[in-house]
Amino acid sequence: MLTRISEFFDRLTQTQSAEAAAIDQELAIAALLIEMANSDGTSSDRELSVISQLLTKLFGVAKSDVDELIARAKQSSDDAVGLYRYTSVVKEAPIELRNQVVLALWKVSYADGVLDPHEEATIRKVADLLYVSHSDFVRNKLEAQTIMGIA
Repeated sequence: MLTRISEFFDRLTQTQSAEAAAIDQELAIAALLIEMANSDGTSSDRELSVISQLLTKLFGVAKSDVDELIARAKQSSDDAVGLYRYTSVVKEAPIELRNQVVLALWKVSYADGVLDPHEEATIRKVADLLYVSHSDFVRNKLEAQTIMGIA
């Protein structure tokens, strides 16, 4: 009996490890941006356009590659239960990239000109999971407001 239980947990752990390995940093960041766009219940064409621009700039890849990455991120996001799946990958990146991710999240949240409370809560949660300091969180917010023409 104990052997079967042990085998069950071994299989479960192997499945979770395989899923985590399948998510690379680019997919994790794209999925976080998609999650941001959906955090207020809807995602606008403007938000998706901003996501596409951000990913093109962030990774320096062609538009067709970004479109494929966004499609993969949408599918992954639909299958995901929470944000940890993505933040656990991104938190291993240098602090500069983690700050760029938080700034990108703010830009997506301001893409439609309105900051929904769910969006701000999502960014705060992601920033905490990425170990981004509160001062950087606020600095990124103010920079995004300036860039997006909100302030």
